Amino acid sequence: MKRSFDFNLDARKFFGLFIGFWIPYIVLQAVSSSQNTKLQEGAGWGGGAAALSIVAGLGIFLLVVLFQIPFMRRLVPATSFDGTRFDFKGSVGRYLGLNLLGLFLSVITAGIYYPWYMTRIVRYLVGEASYQGAPLRFAGKGGRLFVILLLALVLPLGAVGAYVGVLSVRWGDLAYAFYNPAQVLLFVLLGLIVLGFLSANVYLVYRWVFTNLRYQEHAVRWNTELWGSTAYVWGQILLTVVTVGIYGPAAYVRVYRYFVNRTGVDKDGQRLGGLTFEGSVGKGFGLLWGQGLLCLITVGIYIPWAAARVGKWYLSNTSFVEGE
Repeated sequence: MKRSFDFNLDARKFFGLFIGFWIPYIVLQAVSSSQNTKLQEGAGWGGGAAALSIVAGLGIFLLVVLFQIPFMRRLVPATSFDGTRFDFKGSVGRYLGLNLLGLFLSVITAGIYYPWYMTRIVRYLVGEASYQGAPLRFAGKGGRLFVILLLALVLPLGAVGAYVGVLSVRWGDLAYAFYNPAQVLLFVLLGLIVLGFLSANVYLVYRWVFTNLRYQEHAVRWNTELWGSTAYVWGQILLTVVTVGIYGPAAYVRVYRYFVNRTGVDKDGQRLGGLTFEGSVGKGFGLLWGQGLLCLITVGIYIPWAAARVGKWYLSNTSFVEGE
């Protein structure tokens, strides 16, 4: 038996809320960029550039936090499965408190608390969503996310960064290193290594999120392996980099299809069925590029309509098939 998802967002009703977020967001980003430019030019604290940059950054953080719950109150109910809509009842005040506490603890622990901060955020957002009156649950642990980020991101990228630092001392100005073919090859190799670890990190974090989702006696399972999945994601990222981003939308569609088609659902420990995605890469490529260009041309004003069209295409082509 095949059951379908759908997404029906009224972009016109969503537009007012979105503009309330978008205009101050653009202003704060402009302030942040201008002050960062001054810092790069050596303005320093004396010119107030650093202070303004920090204030703008905090402003962006608060803006995103304050609007995320109202956004989800509109986006989640626009999503339906088998003709029944999901619901979301998050609280702006509760969510703001979780984020302020998480940010504070992450700062005073030099980032060590960050995985537990993210775990609490994901658990809260998932728990506020429901289907047919029953809430969703998230069973992920912060300690597991800490290990993932440490081994697949912090340590390897820190080692690469330290090695580049050693090279900068040995060679002086690294810009001149690109005139030597052997050194260029070394930097290409380092770049590929970084992409590899980033791919592994993406896979492990998303696996941690989705395989810890619960609904009543149902649990999500991924029929994937680390090295095969990492190699696939790595290849898609590499193609996107090589094509200067042109291939990006196709990569997104392919990665989405790869993982959706390997997502299963268990009930009481027994396999119930699996997800499938039937959208074509070509159509998705054209859709994402077209909607992205319209957003760019309108300086982001078109985003609600783009979200409605792209979301509907993805979800209307995603189904759950019992027994697969």
